[in-house]
Amino acid sequence: METSWSDWSRFGVKELSNVPEKEGVYQFRCVDGIVCIMNKGKVAQIGTPLEVYRNPADTFVASFLGSPPVNLLPGIVSMVDGPVVNVGGNTLILKRYDPGILADYVNRPIIFGIRPENIYITPPLRGNANFGKIPAKVTAVSPLGSETLLILRFDGIKKEVIAKIGSENNPKINDRLLIFLDLDAADLYDADTTKAINSRQHYEEKIGCRF
Repeated sequence: METSWSDWSRFGVKELSNVPEKEGVYQFRCVDGIVCIMNKGKVAQIGTPLEVYRNPADTFVASFLGSPPVNLLPGIVSMVDGPVVNVGGNTLILKRYDPGILADYVNRPIIFGIRPENIYITPPLRGNANFGKIPAKVTAVSPLGSETLLILRFDGIKKEVIAKIGSENNPKINDRLLIFLDLDAADLYDADTTKAINSRQHYEEKIGCRF
């Protein structure tokens, strides 16, 4: 069964014919709903649209999929009764990461990735959910009907952060908020290679394709 274009378009992917060749960025359908994303002639990731969206292999794939794009922020890993990441002076507990996997990254810079839809003003009620908290200032508000985009300035972070929240929320510019991040949906990337830490993608071997 071939992956339909609607599967990709809802993740903000540009159609192949609309991607300028000079970017060296291509996306191909492969077999039985499996797709391949290439970056400058090299395979970046193979998987279903949902697998690729939820578990991007690197920051390129994470940024290529999604509208608005993923937020990529600088962080430092440390161990405090388990792995934590410091983002702008804010400590976030990383329950989904095994301490052994992050042992080599302790006190090293990493890239912390969080998608706009995984940032909340009021966290959803979910059993065993792991939410981190960061104070922030609202710098812009863009109502889009059923949802609202916020431009935020996290305390300790110069880079602006985009959040996609429900229209029932009504924050104003210059409001100070306590923002909740769904850390079970966050990803970490090696700051040097930009590859996902603990990425579990299987490329050609997974589906028997060769490029």
